[in-house]
Amino acid sequence: MKPLRSELISLTSKIGAGRAYLTAAQEAVKPICSELFSLTQSAELVYVRLRSATRDTSDFDVFSSEDSSNHRKEITLVGPESDSYTLSAPFKNLDTDLPWSTVYATLPVDDKAIRAYLHDTNLYNMKTTRWELPVDSSPSRPFPENELYKPFQDIISSILKHFKIGSVHVENTHSQSMMHLEDVYVDSDDEEVNTKTAPDLCIMCTGGMFRPIVEGQSGLSYFQCGSPVEIMTERLMLSTGFDEVTLQVAVYARQCFVHQPNRFYTCAVITTEELFHLLVFDRNGAMRIMRYNLHKDAVMFVRVIIGISLFNSMRLSCLDPNIRFIGDEGNHLQLNLEGFIPADSDDESEGCSYQIVLNEKPFLRKAIRGRGTRCWLGTIFASRVHVIVKDSRRPKDHKPEWELLRKVVGLDGVGQMVAYTTDETTSISKFRAIIVEDLKLAEGEMDRIFTRIILKAYGPPIHYFRTPLQLLYTFRDAVAGHRALWMRNILHRDVGNHNILIGKEDAQTGNRGVLIDLDMAIDITTYVPSTDARVGTRALRSVMTLRPDLRIVPQDHRDDLESFYYILLWICSMFIAPRKLVVKYSLQDLEAPDDETCANFKRYLFERIRRLMSPWFDGTVFLGLLRKLGNLVDGWIRTKLWALDTSDPKFPSVKEIRESVGAADHDLFLKEIDATIEALLNDKNNFGHSEGIDTTSLLDHKFVELNDIDISPPTGSFEIENHAPASNRTNTGKRRDRSFDSDDDELEKDHVRKK
Repeated sequence: MKPLRSELISLTSKIGAGRAYLTAAQEAVKPICSELFSLTQSAELVYVRLRSATRDTSDFDVFSSEDSSNHRKEITLVGPESDSYTLSAPFKNLDTDLPWSTVYATLPVDDKAIRAYLHDTNLYNMKTTRWELPVDSSPSRPFPENELYKPFQDIISSILKHFKIGSVHVENTHSQSMMHLEDVYVDSDDEEVNTKTAPDLCIMCTGGMFRPIVEGQSGLSYFQCGSPVEIMTERLMLSTGFDEVTLQVAVYARQCFVHQPNRFYTCAVITTEELFHLLVFDRNGAMRIMRYNLHKDAVMFVRVIIGISLFNSMRLSCLDPNIRFIGDEGNHLQLNLEGFIPADSDDESEGCSYQIVLNEKPFLRKAIRGRGTRCWLGTIFASRVHVIVKDSRRPKDHKPEWELLRKVVGLDGVGQMVAYTTDETTSISKFRAIIVEDLKLAEGEMDRIFTRIILKAYGPPIHYFRTPLQLLYTFRDAVAGHRALWMRNILHRDVGNHNILIGKEDAQTGNRGVLIDLDMAIDITTYVPSTDARVGTRALRSVMTLRPDLRIVPQDHRDDLESFYYILLWICSMFIAPRKLVVKYSLQDLEAPDDETCANFKRYLFERIRRLMSPWFDGTVFLGLLRKLGNLVDGWIRTKLWALDTSDPKFPSVKEIRESVGAADHDLFLKEIDATIEALLNDKNNFGHSEGIDTTSLLDHKFVELNDIDISPPTGSFEIENHAPASNRTNTGKRRDRSFDSDDDELEKDHVRKK
C-alpha cells in the first residue's frame, strides 16, 4: 500500500489529464489514514524526517495553516493531524461588481485601445459580443474541455502579439506535464518517480528574471512559467466546485514559487467558455477576483491577460527586480542591494551597497502561505566574502529579526548578521493594491512585510557531522550560544537541528557550533504572553509546550534545552555512521498528532534511553551523557507538573525566571557536555573519530543515507552587470525528504536515497 503522500501526489499528478481532483483524493486516502504512522513506507518518512506540526502539517499542502484570517475557507481533507485535518486555504474573495478600472489600474494600455483591438480582431465578434469559442449547445451532447484549448491559446497569443508584450508567449501545456522539483511518489514497483503536473495553458517567459533554458532541459518547465491558465467547461466547474479547482491551480502556483525563488506572487486565470476568474497567490494565501462574463466583459479579460503577462514592468512584475540570472547556465543570480546598514553600525542613516552572486537554488519553505523563508548562499562580488542572504515575510505586527540580531553582535555560538535594511515598503497589501487599485486589507487580516538580511555563512546542519567529536563540539557551542542569548534577555523558542549549524573549518572554541534563526525569538524584557500556539518543531517541542496550560506555564529556557536534548537523542538513536541512518519505528510518537500522546511518549523516553541507542552510540560516553541530561530535563518537567498540581497554580513570567535563575541551568547542561568531551578526547578506542559501524550484521534493517549537501557559496569568475560599489559605505541610507523541519521557517530539506 502506498503511504498517504503517494496517494495524494499520484492522484493530483493526474489532475491535468485525468481530472482526478482533490475530491477524489479525499475518498482514496480514507482507508489508509488510520495507518499513516504504522505503514512501513510512510514510517521511513515520519521517523527519519520528523515534520513540524505546529504549522505546515502536511508536506503536500500548498497552503500553510500558520494563522487565521477573516477571509479563510476551510477545506477538510483526511490526513495526519487527526481523523480529518484542515488544509487551510485562505481565499479572499472580491465581488463581481468590482469596476474594471480598479483591476490592473496602472496598466500601460487603456480601455479605448482594448476596444479597438476587439473591433479589429477576427477572434471576437462585436455584433454578438462573443469570443470565437465552441458553445455547449446541448446537455445531452458531450462537451470535452480539450475543444477549448486551441481557441484560448489563439486568443491569448493574439492579445500578447497585438499589444507587443515582449519576452512572453503562451504554450498549450495540457499534454506536456512539467516536473516538480521536490516531489516524488512511490509507484507500484516501489520506485521513486518525479511528480509532474500540467496546467492547460502557460504563459511562458524569457529574460534576465527567468532562468535561461539550459542544455539538458527536456520540454517545458516551471522555471519559465510566468502564469498558469486553467481551462474548464462550465459543466465541469459546476460539478467540481470552485474551491477544489482553486486548490488544483494552487499546485501550479506553488511550483512557480519553488522553481522561481525570486518570485513575490503568482497570478493565474481560471476560465470556462462563459466565465473567467483572476487568482493572485501570495504569502497570505489566494485572492480571488470572482467570476466575470468572458464575452460581455471582454475588455476586462484582455486587461487581465495583459496584466498577468507584464513581467518586465518594474511596477506590475511579480518578480523581485533586484535579482537577475547571470550567465548561460542559469546556476547563478545577481542581487543588487542599496541602503543596507552594517550590523556593527549605530547609525541607521549609514548605508551600504552590495552586489552579491547567489547560488541558483536556495533553501526554502515550500508552502505558499506563511513566511516563505528563503536562504541563499552567496558571495559578495567585491570582497569575495561568503554570506547567506535570508528573505522572509514577517507579520507586520512582529518585530523584525534584525532588531534581535543587532543585540547579539559578537556573541560566540550565535549566527551573526552582516547587514540589514529598515525598508518596510514591500508588503502583501502593496502587491494586492497593485492588482486591485486601493484595495485595503480587511479588519483582522494579516499583512506581511518583506524582510531581507545578510548573514555570515557557516557549515551544514548538525546532523551532517563527520565524527562523534565534531557532533559534541557543535552541540556544546550551540548550547553555549543559547546561554549567551538567554543572558542577553533573548529566548530562542525554535531550537531544531536545522537551526544548529556546524562552525567553519577554522572555528575556535565557542563557534564550532552556531545557533541561528531568531525569527521566533523574543526579547523577554518586553514580551507580552499570548494564547497563540507554541512554536517549534513538534517532534522537538518540550513536554510542557504540548500541554493545554498555555497561559499558565510560560515557555522558558528549560523548554529550549529540552529541545536540544531531543536533537541529540534523535541523532544517537538513528545514526550508524556519518550521514547514514537506520529506520526506527520506536520513535514514532515523537510527533504523534495527539498532544497528550506526544508528551507522554517523551516522558517515557527518559526511562528507555539504552533501548533507543543505535549500535554506533550504544555503550559509549554518549549513553551516559543522555542519561545525565535526561535526568536534568525530567526533573525540570516534574517541577512544573508538581507546581501545576495545586488548587491555584501560578508561575513567574519569563522575565522573572531569567532574573532569578540566570545561567545556572545552562551551566549544569554544559558541565555534563564538557565532561563527555573530555572523556571522548581521552578515549583509548578513539571513538571520537569513529566513522560508523559495519552494517552487515543489520541486514534486517532499512537504511537511508543523507545526500551530500552543497554549502559552497558561488566561487570563480563572475560577469556582473552594471558594476556599482560593493560593500563600500555610502551615505545612501513516499516522498523521501527526511530530516527535521524547522517550524515557521522550514528550509528545504535534505533529500535522501533508499539503500
